[in-house]
Amino acid sequence: MTDSPGDFIAYKVNISSIVLSKADGSQVETMPLTTDVDFAQYSELTELFKVASVPVGSYTKVVLNLDYTNADIRVEGDTGQSVQATQIVDENGNPVTTISVAVYLEDQHPLVIVPGSPVFLSIDFNLDVSNQVELLVGGGAKNNR
Repeated sequence: MTDSPGDFIAYKVNISSIVLSKADGSQVETMPLTTDVDFAQYSELTELFKVASVPVGSYTKVVLNLDYTNADIRVEGDTGQSVQATQIVDENGNPVTTISVAVYLEDQHPLVIVPGSPVFLSIDFNLDVSNQVELLVGGGAKNNR
């Protein structure tokens, strides 16, 4: 997983699960435990998880379930200072607690798992495109997810 460089100092959320789906609808969950990830720090790293027990098959969709309950999102303020996001809301202004992000793999390029052959999946998160930050009068920031 990688993030494009931007104005986020920290973007820590919990990944509660990663679910892989086959074209026939069958699914496999690849994470047994919730993992805290700072997406702002993944500008150069491409490997986050190593999962050895994914069943053989051709996977066409990946769903990341993100938990924002204890998120730590900080952005760079007008003078370069760290500003904490005190409000995390969706496009309708509703507070965000959990979201699911689905990534559909192209028909010609599914994730194919075969015995004895390691497979790598890299997902690029562009925080600047998927988020809008509004600095609030009196301090803090509002993060529109």
